[in-house]
Amino acid sequence: MRVARWILVFLATATSAAVVHPAAASATANHDRIAAAADAALQTNGLAFLLVGDRLNDVPINQIGDAKRAHSAIAAYESSIADLAALIADRSGSDSALLRDDLLGMGLITGHAVLSAISRVGSQFTVDPARSSGPTEFDCSGLTLWSWWTVGVSLPHKAAMQYEAGETVGAEPRAGDLVFFTGGPTAYGPLGIGHVGIYLGQGLMVNARDGVDRGPVRADEHDRH
Repeated sequence: MRVARWILVFLATATSAAVVHPAAASATANHDRIAAAADAALQTNGLAFLLVGDRLNDVPINQIGDAKRAHSAIAAYESSIADLAALIADRSGSDSALLRDDLLGMGLITGHAVLSAISRVGSQFTVDPARSSGPTEFDCSGLTLWSWWTVGVSLPHKAAMQYEAGETVGAEPRAGDLVFFTGGPTAYGPLGIGHVGIYLGQGLMVNARDGVDRGPVRADEHDRH
C-alpha cells in the first residue's frame, strides 16, 4: 500500500447523500448508480485476478492456459471500469477516459480495495468506534481500513496512524494512494492529520466525511514532507 506524500493544509470539500441540500434526491440516485457500478466492477475484477494475476499486462494472453477466457475477463473488467468512470466523471466534470485509464492502472489488488470503497458511496457517516469501520457505516479512516481489509491489508483505525503505516512516496499520487489532510476537529499527532481518503485520479478521491462520497481533492496549498 502506498501513502501519497501529500499533507494538504485544508480539508477537502465533499458532498454526500447524508447532507440535506436541494439536489438531495438526484445525489442519492447518483450515489446508488456509482455504488452499483463499483459492485459490478468488483465481480469482473475477481475473475480477471483469478486468470491473470494482479497486473493486467504481466502475462501475455497467449501464455495463459485458457487464453480466450482470460481475454474475455479482461475485456469485461475494462468495460466495467469504463462504465464506472463515466458515471463518476458525469457528476464531477472530469474526463472519463483519463479517469478510466487512472483506475485501470491500479492493478487488480489495489483496484479491488478502491472499488470496495466506491461501492460504499452513499453509506452513512458515524464516529461510533463500534460501527465506523463498515460495512455499512464509516468514518474516514474506517473506510480506508475496511477497503484495504478486503484484500488482506491491515490498517490502524486513525488517519494519523495510517499515514505512518504505508510506504510514503514522493511523486504525485496515483489511483489507490491514500491522501491525507491536516486540520479539522479530529487532527491528531505531530503533523495534525485530520482526514484521509483514497485517490482515484484526475483530482478525485473517495472518502467518508458526512457520508461516503467521491469528491474533489482540493486545497489552497500543500506541504510535502
